[in-house]
Amino acid sequence: MRDELLVKPAAGKHAIEVMALAVEWNQPISAEVIASIRALHASSDPLRQFLPHLEVTKGLTVIIGNDGPAVSTAEIDGLVLSGNKDDGIPAWMVHVRPDLISCSCRAYDRWATTKPQALNVLMPIIELAAAKEYSVKAVGLQYQDAFRVETISPKAAAHRLFSTSAPWLNQHVLSADAPWHVHQGWFSAGQGNRMVHNVLNVDVTVDAQNCLFRINGQHRMLTRNEGGGSAIPIGANDVASALDSLHSDNKRVLSRLLSQSVCQLIGLQDQEKS
Repeated sequence: MRDELLVKPAAGKHAIEVMALAVEWNQPISAEVIASIRALHASSDPLRQFLPHLEVTKGLTVIIGNDGPAVSTAEIDGLVLSGNKDDGIPAWMVHVRPDLISCSCRAYDRWATTKPQALNVLMPIIELAAAKEYSVKAVGLQYQDAFRVETISPKAAAHRLFSTSAPWLNQHVLSADAPWHVHQGWFSAGQGNRMVHNVLNVDVTVDAQNCLFRINGQHRMLTRNEGGGSAIPIGANDVASALDSLHSDNKRVLSRLLSQSVCQLIGLQDQEKS
C-alpha cells in the first residue's frame, strides 16, 4: 500500500508553496527611515522594475485619557512592495514594518537562484537601516511545503509521506485515520554558535479524493549564543550566510521528516541526521 499511493508535491519538482525571509531590527525603525526606503524604491530602477507596486500602510494611535479614548491621525507606518505573476497574483512581496522587513516568494525555483533575488531586494534596505545605526536583532527563514497523497485515509497517507522514525511525529498521529495537526518548537545551534529557534507545524486535511499535508518550517537565528548568555551580533555582511545556515536547517528537518522515497521525489539530498 505504501508505495502504491501517489504523492503530488505542490510545485511538481518541489513542494514549496511559499518561502519567506525576514530581518528583525533591534528597535523599531523611524518614520524617517521608512520614508528613506520609499525614496530608495523610487530612485532604484532595478528595485522598481522587480517590485513595481508600492502601497503605503498607515497606523492609528489610540490614547485613553480621562475623557475616554481618542484616535490620532493616521500616520505612515510601513510599506508593501510587490511584483505580480502573469495571473495577477503577487510572485514577490516585501513588507517594511517598524520592527522588521520580510520578503516572500510564491514563484520559488531553487535556493541557488531565489536567495540572490531576495537579497537584491533586502540588502539595500538593510544597509540603509544600518547607516542609520539600526542593527539586526534576528534573521528568519520560513518554508511552507504542501503534498497531496491520493487517498482519503490520513493514516495510509502519513505512512506513505513520512518516515515512521521522524522525531516530531508521535504514534497517535501516525495511527489516527482522521485529520490532525502537530505544532512544536525547539532550539538549536546555528552559524557561529548562535541560537536558532525552530518551529515545525504539520497539518493534514481530507477532500473528496486526497489527503492534503502542509508543512510549515520556521527557523529564526538570534544574536546570542546557544545558551542564551552571550551576545553574537549579526552584521549586514552576515545575513547571506545566516540564511544559508537556516536553509540547511530546514533541509535537515525535512530529510528526517519525509520518507526516503518522497525525499528522492523532490530532489532532497540526504542531510546530516544529527
